[in-house]
Amino acid sequence: MFVDKLSGMLPFLALGALGVANLVAAVGALRGSRRAEELGEERYELLRDQHERLELLREERKTLLDELERERRERLEA
Repeated sequence: MFVDKLSGMLPFLALGALGVANLVAAVGALRGSRRAEELGEERYELLRDQHERLELLREERKTLLDELERERRERLEA
């Protein structure tokens, strides 16, 4: 009867439900890992930009120190 057929299908239904739950968990993990990758790439870009700005500031500082030293020597010679 119907109950016998249903009880025979129950293990397959349970396996199907577990498969769907497993698929949902895998999709969630994939979305989370993609988001983490995006955040990591954005962070890397930010750090690279900051590094470039820091290099420019170091060059500017060196130029200003050289100019200051040159002016100091000129004052001492005068």
